[in-house]
Amino acid sequence: MSFACVQYLNAHCTYEFLAYLANKPFEQYFDRCRLFSIFLIFPILLHFFKVRCSEFNMQLTLHALGISIKFFVLGIGLWLSFLTLICCNIGFLELKNASNTLLYTIVSAATASILLACLEEIIFRGLLFRFFLKNMSEFWSIHWISFMFACLHFANVRNLDIHCALALKGFYSAFYSLVDVFTRIQWAYFFNLYMLSYLLCLWVLKLKTLWSAIGFHAGLIFTLMYVRQHYCFSNVLHNRWGTGRITDSWAVFCILLLITIVIWRTRIRSNWPK
Repeated sequence: MSFACVQYLNAHCTYEFLAYLANKPFEQYFDRCRLFSIFLIFPILLHFFKVRCSEFNMQLTLHALGISIKFFVLGIGLWLSFLTLICCNIGFLELKNASNTLLYTIVSAATASILLACLEEIIFRGLLFRFFLKNMSEFWSIHWISFMFACLHFANVRNLDIHCALALKGFYSAFYSLVDVFTRIQWAYFFNLYMLSYLLCLWVLKLKTLWSAIGFHAGLIFTLMYVRQHYCFSNVLHNRWGTGRITDSWAVFCILLLITIVIWRTRIRSNWPK
């Protein structure tokens, strides 16, 4: 629907921004709007999963804002340390000829990171995690939500060279994105996502607020988006510790695992399996 609206408006208006959006392929619209579409039926999902919004612990207080900012900075710092590790291990960062200004990149990366983090955390660590906690132990809830979080990040919508009706093309995009979950898994990236989700779940349980997960997640995305806009790897040497991307590095997984173990040991685990 959003793709069709942009095409229609671009045909009747001459705004440069509309022309920019109209030139984006249909698959990018499908990919970006999947999470938004969930919020169209969010009240139905809340009723189906028997979860109340108050259980998300997202009250806007100064204390919650402070936690969010603290974890946002922590996420940036941790990802910068990962970046330093990868640069020392497989190559160096090279400045790209970016067309966007520094201020534009920072604002766009911050806006997109906060929006994406809020959407993903409300769905995964909010709605689904609360549902699992009501129906199974804390231990298995964390594992199930981490498995789902990691798998669904491989449901990337590919550019399909298919000439058909828009609705049918949407069906094909949805089908192939589901197929990619099972056929295009990169194991280092999968386990990094799994361990990241595990860590976020522990922080939500420990601090009793979803803002901790939102802040940390947003900090990670902000750093990745900013670096991707202005830098690229040069002299990349593929080895067992990395493949040229921060998210595909086994070294990053080892650090996330270590942090998760430290946080996990501080929790009271009386109801966890022996």
